[in-house]
Amino acid sequence: MSKNQVQFQSGYSLLELFDEYGTEDQCRQSLFNWKCKVDPRFWTVV
Repeated sequence: MSKNQVQFQSGYSLLELFDEYGTEDQCRQSLFNWKCKVDPRFWTVV
């Protein structure tokens, strides 16, 4: 069976993913932070 290139990418590990986005609150905060960086219209959203 051949290797799937997607499965063997270097970079973001599952543990890093859970550390950063492991809870719903962490995920929500990260999304909010990303939106604020990308679009200034979200700066006033609380």
